[in-house]
This record gives sequence, structure tokens and C-alpha cells, in this order.
Amino acid sequence: MPRSDAGSFMAQLKMPAGTSLEQTSEAVSAIEKEILKIEGIEEVFTFTGEQESGGSARAGSMGMGEVSGVRTGMIMVTLKDKRQRKVTTADVVSKVREIVNSIPGAVIEVSDISSMTMGSKSPVEIRISGADMAALKRIAEDIKQVISGIQGVVDVSTTMQEGNPEFQISYNREKLSQSGLSVGQIDRVVKMSVAGDVWTRLRQKGEEIDIRVRVKESQRTEIEDIRNIPILTPYGSQILLRDVASIIPTKGTGNIKRFNKKRLVIITANLAGRKLGDVMKEVKKGLSRVTLPTGYLLDFGGEYEDMQNIFRDLAIMLIFAILLVYMIMASQFESLIHPLTIMTCLPFAVTGVLLALCITRQSLNISSFIGLIMLVGIVVTNAIVLVDFINQQKKKGLEIKEAVLSAAKIRLRPILMTAICTFFALLPMALGLREGEEEMQGLAIGVMGGLTTSTILTLIIVPIVYVIFDKGIRNTGKGGEQA
Repeated sequence: MPRSDAGSFMAQLKMPAGTSLEQTSEAVSAIEKEILKIEGIEEVFTFTGEQESGGSARAGSMGMGEVSGVRTGMIMVTLKDKRQRKVTTADVVSKVREIVNSIPGAVIEVSDISSMTMGSKSPVEIRISGADMAALKRIAEDIKQVISGIQGVVDVSTTMQEGNPEFQISYNREKLSQSGLSVGQIDRVVKMSVAGDVWTRLRQKGEEIDIRVRVKESQRTEIEDIRNIPILTPYGSQILLRDVASIIPTKGTGNIKRFNKKRLVIITANLAGRKLGDVMKEVKKGLSRVTLPTGYLLDFGGEYEDMQNIFRDLAIMLIFAILLVYMIMASQFESLIHPLTIMTCLPFAVTGVLLALCITRQSLNISSFIGLIMLVGIVVTNAIVLVDFINQQKKKGLEIKEAVLSAAKIRLRPILMTAICTFFALLPMALGLREGEEEMQGLAIGVMGGLTTSTILTLIIVPIVYVIFDKGIRNTGKGGEQA
């Protein structure tokens, strides 16, 4: 679908692995202040990190590879009404990307809110499957480097990301047994010391505030603080965590996706200022230089996969539309020739659609393709009326040439009236003056272009073809009346 200037978008910020919630919050606040300085901004809503109760407050629907909420932030931007601003949504998005790029290690993924409501996917999505994660990571980095250099490709990211720093606790079960403790008891003490536990709630002015009990922040930030967590044994004595366990600093694992029993890495990217079809040609050309080891597969998903499937389905619909129109006309005219005469206006309608899209710099997308299918039923109506009137004139005894000229002259006015009314009815949609109308702009422009060329040429081409077919029928001895 064509991108619309909806006046709102959502951006997900990802900070480097190991970034604390406070650092992420500071970065989001700084970005928010800079965004508010941009012309045409109505409001900005941001939130950061993960709720302490364990529920995620982040929008994980866009970020395919996030590992933890504490290093992610969400920025939702609403622009002023289209008539009250000079900048487009794409202009603002470009400036937001520049702001985020000034923060070391920060990555941003932008999504149009209007497209999200339609279940939109990433425009560029490359899937690599294989057995070894190290090989997948190497291939993913090569592909990421290739597509990052293509003009118009932005927000390149992969599902394979570095895990967050963490402490792994390994218990000595013999010492635990001697102390009369179990792993579950130790876990509860460590969790309450570090994450805390809600013991009660304070009710104030109709709101409930959690009262969380845990160790002071200054006593739970370093590895030594964790090792020195005191634990009370059933025997009444007190030991430290390090007496019964070893704590090792390490990094957690990121998301591991699988497809057909193989590990999967997905590289995604957005587009800025270029059409998907043009970009994918360059992406395929660039990927032809990437060598895949034996047993590793690469395919495309996202909007490109959807585009291929949808255009195939629309092409089938177009063929069926043409067949149905022909069958209906053949039954109504009781002839196999006259429907062909009428349908000679279809190629000119297609020419008009492509010419109108080219002049207005519109792409051949879902919207304009649906307009092309609509034209199969619209443009033949004028030709049907014309051919039917020619047949009526012939039944009155007029010669073929006189019947054609008479029918074209008499039917000229109603044909033009119908076409002009349809043309101006579609004009507001074609101009796309209101927010979000860009999505259906291609349909209106395509129908207007096809209707214009087919209407003009219907009065010229259809009569000529009718005369040619009529002469051919008479020469073969079948006669115009039988046909």
C-alpha cells in the first residue's frame, strides 16, 4: 500500500546491551525535548523500560529482537493537522532519526501508526536459516552491511542481538544441605533483596501505591553486594550467599528463532523516499555477492513477500473479471464477436492508467491495481451502449457505415456525460488533500486516466473494429445478422 501522511508515527528506541533503565530514560527524555523543537509537532508521548512488577511496559510488537525492556523506549509523535503544517510525516521521521543517531549505540525503528492498524510488516525482511548460530551471525552481519549501503534503506536491524549483562548463581548443594537450606529458599531471598517484594499497598486519594521492600540500591549494584547478601538458616545462624554459591558475571542469550527445525535470523529494514520494488532489485543484486555455506537458506518476507502474493492474486482477479464480462456480454448479445469488439477498449484503458500514474509519479500498487480491475467493468459500459445502438440502427435497415456514424453521433453526449461525472466524482480522492487519503489516491488517478483514454478512443476504435469484424463475417458467408 502507498505510504500516507497520517500525521502520526511510533518510534522504538533500543539502547546498547547493559544500558540501565535510568540511562535509557535520560536518552528518551533528551530525544523528546529535541522532537518538541521540530516544526509542526502537536504532542509527544514517551515511556521507557519495564514495569517492576514484571509486566512489560514496552511496545514489543515492532522490535523483533529486543532482549530486555530496561534498554528500550517508545516514542509516539502526533503532528498538527495537515493544513496547519508545512512538513510531512516523512520529514519529521527523518529528523528524529538524525536526533537518535547522535546518541552512541542507539538504534531506532519507526512505524507509521496508520499502517500498523492494517497489520503492516517491515518493507524489507530477509530470513536466513541454518544450524550454527556463529555462521548465521556472520552471514547476517554481511547482509546487514550490504543492504545498509543501499539508498533509501533505513532502520536496519537483526533478531540476533547481544544479551544483557547478568549474574549467574551456581549453588553448592552439599553446603546448602549442611546449612539446612534449599535452592528455592535461597532464590526467594536473592529475589527479594534485588528485585524486592510488594508487602502492602498504600491507598491514597483513590489510588493504590505498592510498598516494595528490598535492599538499598547502593547495596545491590556490584557483584560483591550480591555475594554478601545475608541468609538466615533454620538453625538460627546467618551466612552469606558466597558461602553456599558462586556468582559469575556473564551475558544472557538473545532471542533464538526457529523455522522448519532450523535456527533462524531475520534482518529487517524500513524505506525512506524510495519504492519497495526499486529497492528490492538492488537488495537482490547486492545479496548475489554474499556466499552462503551448504545447508543455509535465504528467502524474503515482510511487505515484499506480501506484495508478490497480492499482485499474483490481483492478476488472477483481473483475468476472471475479463472472462466474466465477456461471458455476460456474449449471453446478452447472443454473439461471440460483438463482445470482442467491445473489449478492444480495455487495452487503451490500461494505457491510460499507466500514463496517469507516470504523470502524477504514482506507483503501481494495490490501490491502483484495484482501480485497474474496476475499469474492466466501467469502460465497457460506453462501448456496450454504442454497439447495442449500432445493432438497433442496422435492424432499422441502415447500412453498416450509416449505422455506425449515426450511433456514434447520437450516443456521444450520454457517453461524455457519464465519463465526465465519474471523472469529477473521483477528483477529490485523486487530489488527496486530507490526511490519510494518499492510500487511495492511486485508485482514483488510475481510474480517471483509464476512463479518459478509453472514452475518447471508444468513439473511434470500437466503430472501426465493429466495421472490420462485420465485413469479415459477411465475407465468410455468416452474415452480420447471424453473428
